[in-house]
Amino acid sequence: MLILFAILAFFATIIGGYFAFKFKNRLHFLMAFTAGVLVSLAFFDVLPEVVDLAESSNLDLIKPMITVMIGFLSFYILEKFMIVHTCTEDDCENQHHESVGLLGGAGITFHSLLDGLAMGAGFLINPQIGLLISLGVILHKFSDGLCTVTLMLTNKNDRAKITGLLLAVALAPIVGIFLPQVINISQTTLTYILAYFVGFFLYIGASDLLPEAHERGNTLALALATISGAVLVFAASRFV
Repeated sequence: MLILFAILAFFATIIGGYFAFKFKNRLHFLMAFTAGVLVSLAFFDVLPEVVDLAESSNLDLIKPMITVMIGFLSFYILEKFMIVHTCTEDDCENQHHESVGLLGGAGITFHSLLDGLAMGAGFLINPQIGLLISLGVILHKFSDGLCTVTLMLTNKNDRAKITGLLLAVALAPIVGIFLPQVINISQTTLTYILAYFVGFFLYIGASDLLPEAHERGNTLALALATISGAVLVFAASRFV
């Protein structure tokens, strides 16, 4: 049963990525929509999980919140300083964009790995809990595929890199489902990992995708696309 859900998550991711390829001529709308998805995912999906884990571990909530800020600022530092200063003047802009896309995609891959870990852990605890977690993961995987390809296209990566990273994101949950069986990850460690990626996704959505999207099209239409992405994730997190 668990393997079946992992396979469904794989194909949901691939379909989301294909959708982004298919409609790349509307990339600014996809960027705006993806920004809403990422920010909403951070607030309504990952952050509540951080709070729940912190409370169940008797962890002072200020520590995960500091980790959220570290996640936000660390990506800012990588984007603004380390990535820019590793290239020459002539190819700096292209290398900067490609590196940002790869880093963003790597973050989504790790998030997908944690999705698989959550599925595996859920079934170990209780099959019903595992079923609910798996259904939620499958619904989110379309957005993950969409986000991955949109980020890479936005940041001028070539098709081979995009396809490779999309496959990594799609395969990550299948790998993740076996992690609880081979390694022991404490709740405290998982809390900090998830908190870091809250900041990571907030930065990508609000500081990278949205400004780029709004340079390319109608502000009202893009705002509606962003709101649509946010509402979609909110509905999935509340009613699934």
